[in-house]
Amino acid sequence: MENDFLKQIQSQSSAMINGKWYKNLKIIIPLAIIIIAGGVYATKNFTKGDVAGEAINNSFKEVETVILDSATQNSNEIKTSGIVKADTKVDVVALTNGTASNIFFSTGEEVSVGQILVNLYDSVVLTNLNNAQIGYNNSQQSLSSVKRTTEENIKQAEIGVRNAAENIKSAEISLQSAEDSLKNTKIIQTKNTADIKDNAVVSFYNHLNTVNNTLNQVNYLIKVEGISQLAGISATLGVKDVSSIDKAKNSYRIAKNSYDNLLKKDVNINNILSIMKEVVSLLNETNITVGNTITVLNNTISSSEFSDSALMTQRSSFANISSTIASSQNSANMTLQSLQNISITNQRELDALKNNITQAKNQVILANTAHDNAIAGLNNVKQGKEQQIISAQTGLDGAHGQLSIVQSQVGNLTITAPISGTITQKYVELGAEISPGQKIAEISRTNLVKIEINLTSADIYRVQISQKAMINGMFEGIISHIDPSADPMTKKVKIEIAFDNINKDLITETFVDISIPVDGRNGSDFIEGKFFIPLKAVTITQTENYVFLAKDGRAVKTAVEIGESEGDKIEIIAGVNSGDEIIIEGNRGLEGGEELKVVNSKL
Repeated sequence: MENDFLKQIQSQSSAMINGKWYKNLKIIIPLAIIIIAGGVYATKNFTKGDVAGEAINNSFKEVETVILDSATQNSNEIKTSGIVKADTKVDVVALTNGTASNIFFSTGEEVSVGQILVNLYDSVVLTNLNNAQIGYNNSQQSLSSVKRTTEENIKQAEIGVRNAAENIKSAEISLQSAEDSLKNTKIIQTKNTADIKDNAVVSFYNHLNTVNNTLNQVNYLIKVEGISQLAGISATLGVKDVSSIDKAKNSYRIAKNSYDNLLKKDVNINNILSIMKEVVSLLNETNITVGNTITVLNNTISSSEFSDSALMTQRSSFANISSTIASSQNSANMTLQSLQNISITNQRELDALKNNITQAKNQVILANTAHDNAIAGLNNVKQGKEQQIISAQTGLDGAHGQLSIVQSQVGNLTITAPISGTITQKYVELGAEISPGQKIAEISRTNLVKIEINLTSADIYRVQISQKAMINGMFEGIISHIDPSADPMTKKVKIEIAFDNINKDLITETFVDISIPVDGRNGSDFIEGKFFIPLKAVTITQTENYVFLAKDGRAVKTAVEIGESEGDKIEIIAGVNSGDEIIIEGNRGLEGGEELKVVNSKL
């Protein structure tokens, strides 16, 4: 199908090769180089895998699992240690140059938000403020003068139009000449219309080719369909925001469906207008897909298998693809506008010629021409008025913008506290020369602290936001944050415990002991065969509830009985046992019996 598609493009574009087709080589050659390089790289890696005895089997389904553990379920307390951190620590920095003329704070002093800390002095900024104010006043006067002058010019032009209208009655024009003009115009319009539609048909295939190339690039990166994917990227693709991958895949499917539908259609000059509307919509969908793919790349990190340079290359490549799609969108919109306006434009032109014939019959063409000239003069004066006012207004806006900039610079000479807290560092002295970005002070907020701890994947499912935690066995805190993903090195998840430190019970940057009580279902009320697992691991339908277990390297569909749910966890009452390896990631799309590749098994 793809070869037939390319032949069709070549057939439609053959008449334009000398003038237009060679320009597409700037796009085709780099894409061809990328595709060939990707093939060579994939071949080398595949050969390397064979030599090491590690040939890749693309039929394996990559999954993450959790091994159910009764001992973990029985534990009724999690003990660990953490480090005390200040809730907020902010560096106050200067935003402009100046000399420290006044300092209103000292180390250890309590300050409130918006409180003035330092006054700077800069004579250049103050001089610029005076000049900017003068410039703004002059621009206002210029705008008023332009409005008065152009209004007077319009009044004179209107008098000319009235005089021309009074002189209509005197001469005539050749009716035959007007009719010949109408006839010739119709011929030209017919040819121009055919040319515009033929060009639109050619551009349709060019746009479709651009979309096809773009979607192939997107699919090679995020692997929506097929088995090919950019080597090394799968492990860290979109890891900073996994939801961005789903969003990109959904937009890809929408664009791909629209593309496939368009590809099936028989395009000709009779239906090109409706087809071009669909092309514009397809390009918009493709542009959204590219934007979502760039978001995925921005949420992707490098790894040992996918280097920083490779990641930067992909980001640069998709930036170029985004530019290409935007250019194609602009071209398609212009083509669509030409198709939509052609009938209106032609009709307007024909109406004007028919009006000339009527004027010729009434033998008033010369007077009407004079009258039309007077109207044209009036329109020119009005247009000139608008242009002059726009120019004067632009000058005024520029002066206002400059004034705002200088006023902002003057405001930056006063440095205030961005938050309330305690001055813990002082970096400047009276009379010092300050430059932009230079630190002035450090403000710390220690009335509320957080204790950072790290829990294993087994424990992380046993705690939740707002759960209580004991600090050093005597103070009570609240779990305020749970990271959405584990540290790739330690495989542990960071948790923050909030503590009201108004009495200064804890000292920042010190270590404390933490114990987190676990509720009754994991303690004395524990019942063998009941487990709390991630909700995403369970498929719930109207007829059955089931999970997938990893057994002997294959997926096994297993019916379960569910109990209560809590947050992102759900209770399994029956169907699984301690020691079972349950699939928690990659289970969507499984049917049972698939060969598995466990990429991360958690205890």
